Amino acid sequence: METVPGTKITIEVRGNHMNPHDEKTFTSLYFPYSSETVSIIKSLSYARWFPDSKCWMILQDELGKLRCKLEKHSISADFLYENKFLEETAERLYQLDKKRNSLLAETGQERVKIPEINADLYSYQAADIELFSSMNKILNANPMGAGKTLEAIGTILVKKRTNPELKTLAVVPSSVLYEWEKQIREYTNESVIVIRGPKERRQKLYAEKTPAFTIISHDLLRMRVSGRGKNSSKEQSWDLQVLLDKHFDAVILDEATAVKNYKAQRSRGIKELTAKTPFVMGLSGTPLMNHPKELYSIIQTISPNYFPWWQIFEASYLNPMAGSFIPGRLEKLRERLSGIMIHRPKEVILKDLPPLINIHRYLTMEGEQLKLYEKTLKDIKIYFGNSLEDSTPVYLLIQNILSQMMRLKQICVHPKLLEYSAGTVSQDYPSPKLELVKELLDTELEGEKVVIFTQFEKMVRIMKEELREYGITEITGSLSPEERKKMIDQFQTDPSTRIILLTAAGGMGITLTAASTIILMDQLWNPAIMDQITARLHRIGQKNTVKAVWLWIENSIEEKIWKVLQKKSQMFKSLMEGGEAGEVLKKEDIEAWLK
Repeated sequence: METVPGTKITIEVRGNHMNPHDEKTFTSLYFPYSSETVSIIKSLSYARWFPDSKCWMILQDELGKLRCKLEKHSISADFLYENKFLEETAERLYQLDKKRNSLLAETGQERVKIPEINADLYSYQAADIELFSSMNKILNANPMGAGKTLEAIGTILVKKRTNPELKTLAVVPSSVLYEWEKQIREYTNESVIVIRGPKERRQKLYAEKTPAFTIISHDLLRMRVSGRGKNSSKEQSWDLQVLLDKHFDAVILDEATAVKNYKAQRSRGIKELTAKTPFVMGLSGTPLMNHPKELYSIIQTISPNYFPWWQIFEASYLNPMAGSFIPGRLEKLRERLSGIMIHRPKEVILKDLPPLINIHRYLTMEGEQLKLYEKTLKDIKIYFGNSLEDSTPVYLLIQNILSQMMRLKQICVHPKLLEYSAGTVSQDYPSPKLELVKELLDTELEGEKVVIFTQFEKMVRIMKEELREYGITEITGSLSPEERKKMIDQFQTDPSTRIILLTAAGGMGITLTAASTIILMDQLWNPAIMDQITARLHRIGQKNTVKAVWLWIENSIEEKIWKVLQKKSQMFKSLMEGGEAGEVLKKEDIEAWLK
């Protein structure tokens, strides 16, 4: 029996350690028993019943949530606090949760103004900014194209009402350094500087008076680690040391998936900074793409003590062998995340966005291309024959097999991509996909601006040569920020530039609303990233219906794997928008790929 009817429930309120003997207990609170009240306590993410102590234990930051839940169910509870500190903390958290619930109910499309921001906002953006400005640690997980950058900038401006000297560091991908500078200059009247270039140049920039906004790339904050285990040592990058000494008041972490591996040097370096900064906001439309550990790592970087150790988190919510959530635990995790992560479904907040139409075109391989594909598939079957029979965890097996199957994908796109020994791949091999692209540009898409996506930079070079007559530019990960900005501006404003070639690395964080059609030559193994690619066009500012033309080789590996990987894309949606995690990938799925 956890409690006895007619008695009072005792709740121990603690920090982030669920241990009945932990010295970090703040105090206890008591209120009358009812079965409904017990159910509400159980719904809290880290509520625990300890028979020896005969009490429940909850985390301190769930006090407000508990009170809101009791009020929602019209349960009258007499909270008796043992000290003033706990009473004030509970009241503050209660008011914050009430405010969060009210603001998140705002999904309107009306345009509103906030005095400090030189832009018209959607009412949901204004509500988000008001909410974020009252929090200290946030992961803004609103969908791609919903205006997260503007919300982050707006939040900083609102916080400057109470702290006019507030200094903000924006840590962003190197590819969007100047896009961030452009938006800060456009939407604010604040000073801004971009830290990049050789060390001598960066030294001069750091020596200047710290502006309201400082922008730097993720990679300059890497923590260098040498040795292993107890003998390992960490060394801060030179830039990280300088930035720590500047004591920023706020950090904005754009494309927070950059820290999805908490053991990586970049993640460790950025965490050194965020752990010592009062206000931290992470931005990511897809904080969970492959494995729940990614989301854990991002949250730990934003707020290091929000979750317990990884081993406890894993035991509480995950099936480690399958690399997925335990279905019955999703509601508790969703509850816990609501205190730090905000996610509004795209179909709710972007009601006025033009439709996105997915068009699937199926092609066939013939002749030498088909022979090459079948030979490569046979080699892969031999390579993985034994692995399917042993106890290798499914998610590890999938990672290995997807890397090997990349050769099959290359053949589907264009046989020239397959890097075999000299003379194996003929220069005369056709590409049905490339031939269809030419046909579309001359017929259905004549005169239109078009984005063409491929994950292969070598395919970009092939298409530049084959499609040069149409007026073409490119955005790849190898471009410098200056070159990238020039290419985007050219495509967006120059009528003679009809085509822009895009890779996943090049497409991060950009807007290409001058086009309303995107042709997808191939598909990454991650549906979430493919959503990001189409969101370059289908976002705020788009006036036309967007067409996403997916090119598939019929009955090929790319079609088979894509159907199965849709299961993986369900993880984040189910976590944030309700429902269960769905079916996990099994070895039977892999065997079906190889048939």
